[in-house]
Amino acid sequence: ISSLIRYASLQLLILASIPLLICIVYQKFRAIRFGSYLIPAVFTFIAVLGCHWYDRQYYQQDEDWNSFVQYHNEAALLINYAQIPYVKQTKPIFDKVGWSAVDYWMFRNWVYLDSETYSLSRMQEFKKQTDKLSLRKYPQVMAFRVNMLKAAFTNPILIICYLGAIFFACLNINRQWQRRLVKSLLIWSTLIMVILVSYLKLPERVFIGLCALPFYFSIFLNLPLLIPELNPRELTSRFIFRAGILIMVLASCIVFWREVQRSNQFVKLNIQFKQDIQQLVEKWPDKVFLSVFTFPIETFLPLDNQSEIQDMKYLYLTGRQGSPLFQQKMKAYGIKSPYTDLYETDRLYLIIHPKLNPILKEYLSQHYAADIELKSVYEGSNYRVYPVILAEKRNQSSSVSVSSGNED
Repeated sequence: ISSLIRYASLQLLILASIPLLICIVYQKFRAIRFGSYLIPAVFTFIAVLGCHWYDRQYYQQDEDWNSFVQYHNEAALLINYAQIPYVKQTKPIFDKVGWSAVDYWMFRNWVYLDSETYSLSRMQEFKKQTDKLSLRKYPQVMAFRVNMLKAAFTNPILIICYLGAIFFACLNINRQWQRRLVKSLLIWSTLIMVILVSYLKLPERVFIGLCALPFYFSIFLNLPLLIPELNPRELTSRFIFRAGILIMVLASCIVFWREVQRSNQFVKLNIQFKQDIQQLVEKWPDKVFLSVFTFPIETFLPLDNQSEIQDMKYLYLTGRQGSPLFQQKMKAYGIKSPYTDLYETDRLYLIIHPKLNPILKEYLSQHYAADIELKSVYEGSNYRVYPVILAEKRNQSSSVSVSSGNED
C-alpha cells in the first residue's frame, strides 16, 4: 500500500528485511510450505508493479506531465543528496551553470521559479560536474553528516527500539539463531541508516521505520518462545526481566507523553492556521498569495476536509511549480510570472518568513534587476504577508508627496 504513495518505501522494506528472509529460508527450508507463501506473494508482486507501471504510463501519455516528471526527478537527485558547499574550490562549478549561492539555496529549498536559471540542461551539467567531487574532504559536508547521524542515533524512539530488540533477544536462551538474526538485523539497519545519512537528505520518519523493524522482528521471533518454555514465576522473579520491562514501560510512557504534547502542538497550530486563512480570505478576497514552505499547510490534520483553504487563491512553491497543475492555477488567476507579478502588479501578496526576506531580495535583484521593499501587512504563526513594492516607485511616491507639500 505504501508503494502506491512512494515506490521507494517498498524497496526500502525489502532491503531492510533481507537478513530475515535469508535466515528464515536457511533455517526452515524443509518446513516451509512455499506454495502457501508464493501464491499471495506473486499476486502482490504483480499488483504492486502493475500499479507502478500504470502510474508511470498515465503521466507519460501527457506531454506536459511527462516533461515535468523528468524535470522533477532530475531536481530531486540534486536536492535529496548531500549539499554541495559553495566555497572557493566549488565556485567554478556554480559559475559554469550560472548559479550564485542564493540561487543554490532557493533550489535546495524547492522555492525556485526561474525556468531559465533552473533549466534541465543546467541541472544535468551541475550533476555531471559534482559527481566528480570527493565530498569527504569538505568540512561543511562532514559536519552536516555528523549532525544528521547525531540526530538519528539520539532519537529516543530509536534507542528504545534498539534496546528493546536486544532485551527480548537476550531473554531467549535456547534459540540461538533467533538471537543472531536480531543482532544481524540491528547491524544491517544501522548500516542502511549510515549509508542514507551519508548520501541522502531524508526525513526522520524514514529512520524511525528502519529502527522499529528489528524491534518488531525481535518480539515476533523471541517472545512467543518464552511463554511455553519458561515458568511464569521463574520469569517474573528474574531481576533482569523485571528491571528491563520496567525501564521499557517508563521509557515508552515518556516518549508517548512527548508525542502527545507534539500532537497537541499540531492541533493548536492547526486551529491558528485555519483562523489565519479565514482572515486572509475575508481581508483580501481578490488577492493571490505566493507562499513558500513557511506557510504550514502540513498542519492540516489527516481528517480535515481543508474547506477553509478551498476559497483561498494561492500558489505554493514546493518544487511542483513546473507541473501542469501549477500552470493551470496561474492561468486561472491570470498570472504570467509569479515573481515579476509580485512587484509589477498589486494582485499578488507574498507569504514568507522574515528571515528569508534578504535572500528573496537578492534573488530578485540578481535575475530581475528589481530593488524591492517589503512591508508586513499580516502576521501569522511562522510567517508574514507582504505586498511587494519596487523601491523606485516608493521613492517616486515619496518625492511626489514632498513636492506637493512644498507647493501647499
